[in-house]
This record gives sequence, structure tokens and C-alpha cells, in this order.
Amino acid sequence: MKRYVTALLALLLTISFVGCVGDTTSDVSDSVATGQTQEDGELLIWYDTCSKDYMMGLMTEFQKEYPGIEVITEDYSDMIIPDYRTKLAGELMAGGGPDIVLSNHDNNNIVQNLTKLLQNGIFLDVNTLGVDFSDCNQAVLASGVYEGGQYMVPLNYGLGLMLTTEERIDAYDIVCDNRLLAFTDSLKSIYDSGKYVFLDYFATDFLYRQNGMTLIDHANRDLTDDDDQKAILHRLADAYDGLFPDIFEDGMSVSYMFYRNLNQYNNSEIEAFLSGDLAFLASMGKFGALDQLMMIGAYSTKIMEAGETPYLTSLPTADGDAPSPVVNWFLLVNGKTEHTDEAMCFIDSAVGMESQYFVSSQLGIPVNNDLIECMRAYYCDGELDPRYPFRAYPMPEQISDYFFAQIDAMQPGVYTDVQTMGHLFGVFREYLTGTDFDIAYDHAKNNVSFYLSE
Repeated sequence: MKRYVTALLALLLTISFVGCVGDTTSDVSDSVATGQTQEDGELLIWYDTCSKDYMMGLMTEFQKEYPGIEVITEDYSDMIIPDYRTKLAGELMAGGGPDIVLSNHDNNNIVQNLTKLLQNGIFLDVNTLGVDFSDCNQAVLASGVYEGGQYMVPLNYGLGLMLTTEERIDAYDIVCDNRLLAFTDSLKSIYDSGKYVFLDYFATDFLYRQNGMTLIDHANRDLTDDDDQKAILHRLADAYDGLFPDIFEDGMSVSYMFYRNLNQYNNSEIEAFLSGDLAFLASMGKFGALDQLMMIGAYSTKIMEAGETPYLTSLPTADGDAPSPVVNWFLLVNGKTEHTDEAMCFIDSAVGMESQYFVSSQLGIPVNNDLIECMRAYYCDGELDPRYPFRAYPMPEQISDYFFAQIDAMQPGVYTDVQTMGHLFGVFREYLTGTDFDIAYDHAKNNVSFYLSE
């Protein structure tokens, strides 16, 4: 087990994943519906170089709970990633492929064209099987809902958490009251002093999801004409310019690559932060790395050793409301599977305490409510559950209180398709290089409509 945890932590800042789901109706066997152990059956699972370690961790816990189910695996970790994506998508569209797919939201084109596959009923709405998700955070589950069906089963998520210090907030007069434009306006003095705010840019899809925006009119296969949603997008574009000034100068596409200069800091972001050249340690749109309380605790310890007071906040929202969760990992069920009972057992295990503690708590915030309460009892009240121990870090009360307050306050998540939403990045690029916002939006609207309808 230790080797899986080590591998997962090593992968934390280097990998991103896959995803898809579908539409089929089936009955759950009594053994699944009543929570009793499934005595026999089989399940086909694929993994590639990206998903291998995470999937093997899930399988380890699954086979402890359901030893009678034979797990048949196909290892494609030696296959070139684009080739694996093509093979997986092709098999799924042809009615084959694995029973279960493990995906990461920020690279879900490993299963090519997720929204189109959903439109064509390739994946299973797990609600049709009567799965019990009562122990899962409902706001997070909402991120996996497509047109009323629970197609994606989130395993963990992020909330855009960022770590700085009280001293830096005072020195730069940074506004941390959840108003995004006020926050970005307050960063000007940091840029003027020659410092960097973030290690990397926030993916625009991260901003959409964090603000609870889908922007896609799925029924009409087009971008929404909703004026409120467009107004929020406009504010996000202005904020993006404030977060990353001049990002599109000289033909740059999406780049604020301070990490290229990390060799000055032994390739360590915490060293860059402690040097004062980096103002925030932040969960990037691609990784959600700082949504682990353990990593926050480790960084906080180093900050206090350097003589500053760590301060946890989050990327504000366009309207100043509480953020929506940004799902990292999720499971999907092949709509053509003949092993629905076994697939549901796998999902039950993956969102259960053991798997969530073993895997998901290492890579983001776990979706299981009971595990969150176990973590809260330890980090806020000092109550240790011997079955689920957590690493102790000397964290200020503000850190732990803010972490759990954000979980309690978050708004329901939304489904977005990264590949579809990528067409919206053109709005940011065109608008911030001089095009009228409405014209830029219409261009994106044409691109999305063509993409979803072809």
C-alpha cells in the first residue's frame, strides 16, 4: 500500500487525466441494493500510464471489500497517450472497452469528445441503478450531472485554495473578501514591484467551474444566450487580465510560465515563495494540488519556520459568492457493460471511507462526508480516529477553520466539458487583445455550435 501512496504523491504535480459516462437502464441486484457483499462476477478495467497508479489504488481497496469479483485488467501504460485515447474512444463508440473508466476533468479528452459521447448515450446514468450516494457531498456530486443524469461520479475536488501570509497581505494591501475584481485590482503593486503572483496561469475552465458556469445550452448544442452568464464571463475576462497582465502580448497563447525560472530555487515552488518572489502558493487549474490539507500544513510549517504567518484564502468569484467545487477525478460507467452490478460495487467502494482515505485524500478534497468529518475532528478539535490517522502539522487556527468553512459554504458544482469549453478561451484572447466582447463571444458561439453539431 505504501508504494501506491508514494506514487500518487509523486504524480500530484505531474499528471492529468481522462473521462466519460453514459445512458443505459438496468436493475441492481439485491446484493448491491442491500449493501451485502457481491459473491462473484467480473469487471474489466483498463489503465494507461496516467491512470495506472490511481486505478491500482482503487482496485486494491475494491478487492478487499469484494474479493469474489474478478478484476480483469488491460495495461496500456506502454502505449503512447494519444494512441491510447484513440483506442479507448474507438472501443467505447463501438460498444466495447472497459466497464469502468477513471478520468480527470482537466484532460477528459483521453475519452475523446465527452459531451458528444453523452449526447449519443455511450455512458451510463448511474441514477438508473439506484446507487446510494447519501454519504457523498451533494454539491460535489452535482458536478457530475448532465441533463439530469449522474453520469460522472466525482471522487475528489478542489476549491481554488491559495496560501499566502498575513505579512504579504498587509504589505501589498491585498483584498481577500471574495470579490474577484477587487482582488485582481489589489495585485497591481505586486506586479509593479517585479514579483510574481502565481506560479502558473489558472485554466479558464477552472474559472468557469469555480463560478458555477456551464455556458453550454446542451438542448440546442450551442453557447447560452443568457445575459447574466455572459456578464459573468465578461467579468472573468477582466479579472484574467488583472491576474496575468499582458498575457497575450507578442502572440502568446496561455502562458505565465514562472515555473520555467524555478531552477533558481532548486525547482521548488515553496523556495520561490519563501524568497518573496512568488506571492501565492495556489491550486492551479490543472492540478488542485493545494486543496490537500496535508500539503497546506506542510507548507504552513515551512512558512512559520521562515518567520511569517501563513494565511489561507481562495480565488474569489466573479459575484463574490461562495465557490463551486472543481472536480479532479471521477469514475464513469460504460453504457454497454454487461456487469452493472459489479460496476456499482466498484463505485460504492471508490466513494467509501477506505478508498477515499487511501486515495482521494491524497489528491484533493475527498467527496465522502464522513471522511471530511473525521478530518475536521482531528484538525479542528484534536480528536483522532485510530482507523484514519492524519499527519500532524502545526497550523494556525485560521488555516483549518477556513479550509472546512469553504467546504461547508460551497455552491453546487456544474458539469462542463473541457474540450467544448476550450473554444471559449478565444473570448478571453480576442477581448483582451482589443476585440469587442460581444463580437468575441459570437465568434466562440459559432465555434461551439459547429463543434457540437458536426
